[in-house]
Amino acid sequence: MALADITSPTYLRLGYDCRPPGTTVPVYAPWRQVLDGARGALAALGPLVGEAWRALQDLSTSARPALWAVTEFTAESVPEAFWAQADGGDLFVVEEHVAAGGLGMHLGLAMVQRGLRAAQFVHRHACGYPTGRFGSQSFHRALCGLDASGIRVMVAGG
Repeated sequence: MALADITSPTYLRLGYDCRPPGTTVPVYAPWRQVLDGARGALAALGPLVGEAWRALQDLSTSARPALWAVTEFTAESVPEAFWAQADGGDLFVVEEHVAAGGLGMHLGLAMVQRGLRAAQFVHRHACGYPTGRFGSQSFHRALCGLDASGIRVMVAGG
């Protein structure tokens, strides 16, 4: 068990499996493409990949970005196939973290360092508590546009 080897304070978040029914997940890798698409790439961090998958699965391949499940990130771990999709295409990033220091910020920096350029870069992240209301995870995802509906609108250009 991996947790038995950890000797320092650690954050563990257990998400639920929210992929669409009847779908299969590729063998584990820090970056896994789970859905084909011809409109650039969408990197979804952790459990948000299920929301993105549900949002995009019924769009035609030509109308959606390729969907990547990201579980570990370093600039060196990003597959060349992802960079090829993002370079000149649309790049979408969804994560439940704040913008500063998150996946979106690091991907943007890595793109610049590689001399790549997306047609558009859209980063959805936790937006805090703009309404002053607290609620469930699904409430906050919807509030920040991180639920399936918000992701679909984002990809459609809304």
